[in-house]
Amino acid sequence: MPMELKRGNICAVCGGQLKDDRIEIFYEQGPNSFPAFFEAVPARVCQECGERWFSLKTVRRLETSMESKMKPISTMEIPVYSLEAV
Repeated sequence: MPMELKRGNICAVCGGQLKDDRIEIFYEQGPNSFPAFFEAVPARVCQECGERWFSLKTVRRLETSMESKMKPISTMEIPVYSLEAV
């Protein structure tokens, strides 16, 4: 689950600088839900370690989108690989 964004421009994980950005993510609400792909998600991204921070408002929008009957703008096929045979 994404962590709530802390105020400031410093990453709580590594101390790097945070930059406002719009990113793509896979998000799922729990172990029994299917993941969904989201585009243009507002986030603060650490320039050092890549940690992504989301505001509470953004997380609620992700959850509301998944719970609603809203139709996705598109669907995609995702390849599935197994490392068991490797």
